[in-house]
Formats: sequence, C-alpha cells, structure tokens
Amino acid sequence: RDIVQEEQVMISGKQFTYRYPRTFSATMSDTVQNMEFVVGVLSAADGQGAFRREGVRHTWSKDHKGRVYFMVAGNWSNIEKEFETEQDLIWIDMEEKWWHLTYKVQTLYHAVEHHFGLPYEYIMKTDDDSYVFLKALNSFFKKYKGDLEYGGHCVSHTRVDRQPGHRYHVPTWVYSPAIYPPYATGEGYFVSKDFNKCLLDHIATLDYMPMEDCATGILAKQCHSPCTSMNSIFVKHHIKTSHRMQNEEKK
Repeated sequence: RDIVQEEQVMISGKQFTYRYPRTFSATMSDTVQNMEFVVGVLSAADGQGAFRREGVRHTWSKDHKGRVYFMVAGNWSNIEKEFETEQDLIWIDMEEKWWHLTYKVQTLYHAVEHHFGLPYEYIMKTDDDSYVFLKALNSFFKKYKGDLEYGGHCVSHTRVDRQPGHRYHVPTWVYSPAIYPPYATGEGYFVSKDFNKCLLDHIATLDYMPMEDCATGILAKQCHSPCTSMNSIFVKHHIKTSHRMQNEEKK
C-alpha cells in the first residue's frame, strides 16, 4: 500500500527495516509552518502505549500534525490499522523491549535525515509520558538558531551502573569506561540537523549502548557537539495518563 514506505538502517552492525507513512515525506503542510523541529516520541506498540499516544494527540501535539511522530516496534499486525489511520507512526521491525530504545532513537535520526519532507533545524526526542510545550520550544529554537547543536537537561560525570539486576545496569563488555560523557537526559533532548548528519556517520559501526540518552551523548563526543542545558519548562515528564495530559493543557 502506498501509505506505507519502507527503508533499512544499519545500527551497531545490525540491519533493521523500518516503515514510515508516505505523509512523512510531504513537503507542504498548512498546520505546521514556521516550526524549527520534528519530534520523535518513544512509545510501546502494546500495553499502555496506544492510550498514551492518544493522550499526546489530543493535547500537546494536536496542532502540530506532521511534526510529531511515535517510534514503535513489535508485531506489525498490532499497529497496522493505527499506522494507516493516524499516519504518525514510525515502526521498526524488532522486538519491543527496553534494551532496544537506542535502536528506536537512531532510526528516528536516520528517517528524518533521509525522508522527512518539511524544513527543520532540530530533532526533538521525548517519551509518551512527557508533555512538551511546543510553542515555547519553537521560540527557543528560533532565538538561538545556529548556536545550538545538542541539548536538554545536561548531566556530566555520571558513573556507569555496574550493579547486576538494576534497570540501568551496563556491563563492562557493553561499555568499558566508568564515566559517561556529558549527555542530555531522556525525557526530552534535541539534536541539530548538522549534529544529526555527523552522528549518522557513526551509528553503523559504534558499539551498541542500550541507554539511549547516554548513546546520544557518546555520539556528541564523537562529533564534538557540546550539550547545552535548556530550561526544563519546555518538557514535563511522568505525565502518564490522558487526564494528567489534559490538566497540563489547561495550565
């Protein structure tokens, strides 16, 4: 079906197929002009994912169709109808699991660089339990256009968790340094178009890092792109229900 477009990407030595809607490559839109960015939202194909996506669609992304896309994986048959109806999903052909989040984020980077049709300067990554104040964020990007490469809530000198059984445990065979390079935490961060082009030169061969925000920080170090801290007012995290999303909308 011509709604569904398909592409392949190589990440850390593994090749994946992903699908994106034909409208992703559209070059014109009446509702999203003068925006500086495209947003990728990590979301689960199953479980609470569908409910959270609806919460986002009816609140902070409702006036920005064509700029906000959900990154999902898992069984294609489970999301095919939603993919065709909403045309705001990017599906990766892999198992839906926490360890695969970096594959999702780096597929987003690849898809935007190679297939996104509208003009943009930044890619924003967030989660489906975050509320993003898009108009304020767009004004921020316009104000500092050309001066920002990578940013969000930046942290540095973060020790790698070596404790087996912890959610964020990363063994030495995955990543041997004891300290992560500076990175922006995963609730919401951005990369510039230029930084994105650079990091795409590295994702095929760089050792896999399952912590997706740390992985982008590692790529930032490779590309000499410093992390710029931005005011947390642009993103609120742990907004897990449609009711709470709507409450944020009213503020």
